[in-house]
Amino acid sequence: MKIPFLKTGDTIALAAPSRKVVPLDFEPFEKSLIEKGFNVVRAGNLNLADNQFAGTDAERISAMNDLFENPEIKAIIAVRGGYGAARIVDQLKWNTLKANPKWLRLQRFYSTAKSSVCLQRPSGAAFRYGSPFWSIRI
Repeated sequence: MKIPFLKTGDTIALAAPSRKVVPLDFEPFEKSLIEKGFNVVRAGNLNLADNQFAGTDAERISAMNDLFENPEIKAIIAVRGGYGAARIVDQLKWNTLKANPKWLRLQRFYSTAKSSVCLQRPSGAAFRYGSPFWSIRI
């Protein structure tokens, strides 16, 4: 499956599948995306906190699956990584990406063997993971 390159006017989601974030973590990057002509949506849990996580496991699962299922979203960028993703990765609806293919920029999802297996499943997503999101050049 080929995923189209992003173009001006596409919608990019900012997600927090792991550690909690504060506006300073993502607002400058969000502003940059908007200035470049992209629409930006925030995951439903982006402003939540449950200890060190961006919401409970259930809230993070729901937020990520909502982004996966939304056909308007062409890319998902994780604002922050962390081991919290390993707690939810096997409960994400990876197969929904076949109907709604998109680019995924995930940080530290690859830190466990379990996560790597999920990423290698045929899911209809193009993955880019590694360095922090602010290093992305658009």
